Amino acid sequence: MLINWLDLSRVLIIAAAARSLYEARHADTRLLPGPMSCHDKLTPDLGAGNVDPEPDELPPQLKRWANKSAQNYAKAQVKKWRNWEKAMFEPKP
Repeated sequence: MLINWLDLSRVLIIAAAARSLYEARHADTRLLPGPMSCHDKLTPDLGAGNVDPEPDELPPQLKRWANKSAQNYAKAQVKKWRNWEKAMFEPKP
């Protein structure tokens, strides 16, 4: 039996369209946590939500480390994007 590639491509396109339509309609239900989702099983009960995730005042050494870390991260991101822009838009020799 010979395969007609045009018919096969039509079937694949229809299948892909049906799958994307199905995924679009059912995407929200998979992202919402259920009553016994993994998140609920792994995290302890925190009560009424009165937990402060960070202290109001960090010790001075931790504050210096946090600021230095944020500055180094920002510098690395600037360097990364500068290199990307150079690679993408400047002519190569």
